[in-house]
Amino acid sequence: MRLLAFAISVLLASASQAATPQGYAGLWSWHYPWTSAPAEIVKDSGPSWYASGLLLNLCEGGQLRMATGVLYRDTSLANLGSSDGLQVYEGEWSEEAGSIKATYHLSFSEIGFTGMELAMRTPIVERLSLENGKLVFSFRSPPETGARTLTLTSAADATIKVEDRFVECGRKESGEPPNKPLERTREE
Repeated sequence: MRLLAFAISVLLASASQAATPQGYAGLWSWHYPWTSAPAEIVKDSGPSWYASGLLLNLCEGGQLRMATGVLYRDTSLANLGSSDGLQVYEGEWSEEAGSIKATYHLSFSEIGFTGMELAMRTPIVERLSLENGKLVFSFRSPPETGARTLTLTSAADATIKVEDRFVECGRKESGEPPNKPLERTREE
């Protein structure tokens, strides 16, 4: 009887660990090659670059937060801009049979498009996989009909710190991007 109780407790512990995904959780990013900022910006602000990209946050507990747009970076920090085509996605994720099942939908788009209201109500379901420490993702972005296969890098492994602006865990869906300032304020 004790052996049966022990076996059941081990099974229940395993099931609860599987219900809360651990290995994939965290901030992931992908971007096109960096382009140097115009000379007048570099002259005034120092070296900086920009690239279209995607941030994906697989939050503990299964919340999925994702945003696409333009990433801006200097020599030590990268973050997603609040304009230039910002799109924010909400959803859930779970680990199933060695891959991730991601269900998400568009929740905010800076630029409107025909069919946007339908896109905001329509869930997109994709499978993500981990290959050589990178997350492989067939990303679908309304209003596009096809998918782009992206290979995302963990922000924990990045040489430049990536901020989770617009993809913070625990944030409730609102249809509007959060008002997180682009720049740190200086105390005078």
